[in-house]
Amino acid sequence: MSIDPPLEKLISALRHHARVMSLSDVPLKEGTAAFEEVRAAVRSYSDAIFEVSGWGSPFTNVDEIEDDDLDDEADSDL
Repeated sequence: MSIDPPLEKLISALRHHARVMSLSDVPLKEGTAAFEEVRAAVRSYSDAIFEVSGWGSPFTNVDEIEDDDLDDEADSDL
C-alpha cells in the first residue's frame, strides 16, 4: 500500500472542508458532509501510515497535546 493516495484524499477533503466552512452561513447538511469527509480521509490516511510504517495515527490525541502545551505555557508564567 502507498501512502500517497490516502494523503491526496486527505488534502482534497481538507480543501473542500475549508471552502465549505468559509461560507458565511454554512448549511448543516453541507457542513456535516464536509466534516465526515475529513474524518473518513483521516482514518484512511492513518490506516495507510500504520500499514506502511507501523506507526500510529499522527492525529491521535491532538487536542490533548495542545492542552498540555497550554498548561506548560501557564506553568512557565509562574
